[in-house]
Amino acid sequence: LAQTRVAQVELKMSGSRIDEVPRDESYRAADLRVSELRSGPGSVTPRAPHFDRARQESPPIDSLQDWDKSSWVRSKPRRQLRGECVRPYYSHEIAACFLHPEIQQLEAPTQEALLIHHLFAYLDFTTHLELGPVNDALLLIWRGHRLPALPEQCRQAALRIYTDEAAHAEMCDDFIRQTVNATGLQPARGATPAFLGRLDAILEDANHAGVDLLRLFFAIVSETLMTGTLHRLATDRSIHDGVRQLALDHAQDEARHNAVFRQIFQQVWPGLDRETQIRVGTTIPAIIRAYLDFDLETFEAVFRITKHDLPNASHTLREIEILHNNNSLLRSDARPVVQLLNSVGSLERDAIHSAFVRAQLIS
Repeated sequence: LAQTRVAQVELKMSGSRIDEVPRDESYRAADLRVSELRSGPGSVTPRAPHFDRARQESPPIDSLQDWDKSSWVRSKPRRQLRGECVRPYYSHEIAACFLHPEIQQLEAPTQEALLIHHLFAYLDFTTHLELGPVNDALLLIWRGHRLPALPEQCRQAALRIYTDEAAHAEMCDDFIRQTVNATGLQPARGATPAFLGRLDAILEDANHAGVDLLRLFFAIVSETLMTGTLHRLATDRSIHDGVRQLALDHAQDEARHNAVFRQIFQQVWPGLDRETQIRVGTTIPAIIRAYLDFDLETFEAVFRITKHDLPNASHTLREIEILHNNNSLLRSDARPVVQLLNSVGSLERDAIHSAFVRAQLIS
């Protein structure tokens, strides 16, 4: 089942173009290459035998003057859920619960409700992510202390991204309310996204040694991984147009942010001493898993308020967690971060490579 899911994702992403998503006339799309949004499913890039310095060199951060013309909050309309829609509110392809055959056999209204709850979970996850860890890291970059020195352009870009990310959080929060009004369903309450607790545990284990660096690298990892989900939503023509357009707006901003964070990473990493590289690099697998692993508590809350005829919902959820955290799926989703680390030769260090193997993110 997991192998089938990977194959389906690979087929879908290899045949889709993000610039095909319909838009109204007032919609001005950013100049965005599809390749910047794809998470790149398939086999993990092998360890580079030598440090590839050519790949480390990135073009300078684009001029900030174009930001006003392309950023969603500065130049594009707010997306609305208009009229009734018979199409799903979320993509089956990336909805974790639909990995399980028992979920696939539920009655159509129950499946529709679960997809709406997947949308709620995604929007809530994104709101917490943008307002919390990502913008926390951007403030660290802008303040310029307790982190390696960065060019002034990076500090300016950090404030621009901070504004964009706050807008994305507001965009998602507003879309939750619109979805409630359109569907009559309420989000499950009582659970905050699991990645927040996982991140807190990682920072606590660091014991104040390089905590700010870990905050920065969590933001880099999350911004790198986010584009895969956004691309899949933005190119899935089977889902509600409003959801698809929302994802496209967000994806085009994130492609720009991802380029900035990539350049920050490629400037910061070579300046770290060997001991710090190993300490941070061996923690990055836990950061990736904190972001990607299934949020069991959130979906336990969802199942408590969703009508279903599952004989043992708790057992089914545990099986969904196992399917979602399957090695091949994790490796596919983590591949963009592995590629980023390979671009500066990070995985050539045995300790870092071994940490990724132990976390089942590479073989």
